[in-house]
Amino acid sequence: MQAKRETPLPAGILTDPKRHLIVLAHQDDELPYAGIFSRLASNGATPPRVVFVTNGDGLAHESQMAPGPYAELRRAESTEALGVIGIAPSQLSFLEFSELELYAALAGLGASPAAPLPAVFERVYEAVRDELAAASPDVVWTLAWQGGHPEHDLTHAAIVRAVRERDRAASTKTPIYELPAYELGGIAFRFRPWADREVHRIRLSEPELAAKHQMLGMYPTQARVIGEFRKLIATAGRVAGLVGRRFDLETYFAIEEFAPLASHRYDRSTHVSSRLDYPFDDFEGAPIRFDRTLARVGAAWLSEGSG
Repeated sequence: MQAKRETPLPAGILTDPKRHLIVLAHQDDELPYAGIFSRLASNGATPPRVVFVTNGDGLAHESQMAPGPYAELRRAESTEALGVIGIAPSQLSFLEFSELELYAALAGLGASPAAPLPAVFERVYEAVRDELAAASPDVVWTLAWQGGHPEHDLTHAAIVRAVRERDRAASTKTPIYELPAYELGGIAFRFRPWADREVHRIRLSEPELAAKHQMLGMYPTQARVIGEFRKLIATAGRVAGLVGRRFDLETYFAIEEFAPLASHRYDRSTHVSSRLDYPFDDFEGAPIRFDRTLARVGAAWLSEGSG
């Protein structure tokens, strides 16, 4: 099997004045790609449109806040942070789907795998489809299909389905780029090294990296998650040092990856076993399993012959 291959950036992808639509699952998903998004915001065209599918209320219990106020705080965090890289509030859309509702639907589907797909999933698709129609983008960006987080995969499936349907109707071909987030073995915000695919990579300038670090301190609701990420990178950097490739958070944050949409088998796990997907995701103790949830969404929405 070939390893992932770093290839030159597509001509003008970050610099030419195009209309870009970025579809993310929840607030703070923008942080790992601050460099990419800042370049899109300064390419001479209208700044990119950024859509957040969920309201981020899933971790409200950690802050001892009610879901509503907690979601409002997360919305304010991302709005302020994106302003640092030149993306104004007018360029943001918050679809406000409750993570608590989505996880309850996932758990229910997992418990009854023969049941119809939850209606809320179709509402997610319809809302994303409407954002696509309103933005009329030349290029679409979304989270990678990685089996790392169910809401990331649901967001990916919704926008890919919407783009495919729009392209069929208009006889066009809209480029879609995947942004890596969670990967097996603690590989954060990178495509797996053994992936057989082309991967594009940018190295941030000093001002871009400074802006990214400024954004890093603008998510108080995510302090625990960011703290765990810092520890993960510190550990990974020390382990890499054993083979002469030591790195720290500064050097890790200075590199961002993206890739053209791969030819995924959406009804199959991206790992050797679907039990490796969403390993720590559950709803009130009920584990969220890919083969009973997003595999069914992928089969219904995106597998060959669906739609």
